[in-house]
Amino acid sequence: MEIISPGGLPAGMTREDLGKKSIPRNPLLFGLFFRMDVVEQPGSGIKRILDLSREYGTPEPVIETDNNWVTVTFPRDPAKAGILEGSEGPVKRPESGAESENVLRIFMKGLLSMKEIAALLYRKTITGALKRRVTELLEHGFIERTIPEKPGSRLQKYRLTEKGKSLIEELNKK
Repeated sequence: MEIISPGGLPAGMTREDLGKKSIPRNPLLFGLFFRMDVVEQPGSGIKRILDLSREYGTPEPVIETDNNWVTVTFPRDPAKAGILEGSEGPVKRPESGAESENVLRIFMKGLLSMKEIAALLYRKTITGALKRRVTELLEHGFIERTIPEKPGSRLQKYRLTEKGKSLIEELNKK
């Protein structure tokens, strides 16, 4: 669903032109960005957003304009909004959504250390954000430590629990 206020389009542009035509609001700034190769292709942004939304099966963004601004709102897909219906009723997912799902899916490879997890996520180092995702998955019971009595051990690895395997199965169904 698209919402575009009619008074907000630049002169000479119609609703159908969005994603196909570009009329810069500040031609000097646009020219500078274009010469710096910051702009890939004039007029392609909205079209790419809509195409990618369809490709990934997510709800289409809501686009609103006024005389000075364009606002794009990405509605959250209810199937990915934090609650999944499982055979045992609602299952609470980690708050960080898609990023936690990516980390969780990596554990399908088996026992992994933090360094191995980072490498599989194409990260050079173990970041604070990665540590938070792993802690979140531990707290929710989706993964477990292989040496629970020594959480800070340099030999510590992590593995999926049955609850984690069930969640991955549910995510794969949707």
